[in-house]
Amino acid sequence: MQRGIFTLLVAFVTSVFFSCGDSNSEIIRDKGLDYDTTRIALFDLDSSNKEWATPYSTPAALDQQDFRAIDSLLRQCINEYDSMIKLKLEEMYKSLPVNYHKPDYFVIDLKKYRRQYMPYIDNNYEKIVHVNCFCSERPEWKKRRIYPAKEFSNCYFSLKVDLSAKTFKAFYINHYAG
Repeated sequence: MQRGIFTLLVAFVTSVFFSCGDSNSEIIRDKGLDYDTTRIALFDLDSSNKEWATPYSTPAALDQQDFRAIDSLLRQCINEYDSMIKLKLEEMYKSLPVNYHKPDYFVIDLKKYRRQYMPYIDNNYEKIVHVNCFCSERPEWKKRRIYPAKEFSNCYFSLKVDLSAKTFKAFYINHYAG
């Protein structure tokens, strides 16, 4: 009898403990996925937003391994870009006064960016994720695809991550100057 009451008490305390967690948590743990919704938005392929996919593409689902691969390939792409841009800046800065040295305008710090992931299967049956990254405040970023603003900065860039081949391609950074 006492054991039954103890078991019920433990079950009650456990359920209260787990139900009183942080209700404001922005980490999604649904369908085996674990990602930060304050930084990443997922978009499904539909007829209204196919401009980033190839014709005849089909929707693709992402799993946790895909999220890790996207993050790894995105970091690899940005590390390569930052290395290249730092070399160019070093050369350019040789002829400029120190107060014109603004590497933050060119080097990308991924922690400052929100991301939009648009996964699909392309015509070659490869799983591709179109990734948009941006650093400016855009309230609609979880609902609509973000396009680059007409500004000279590194605040918007995009690329395609090929999860089948574990590569990235079509890196574009918004250095609008017009």
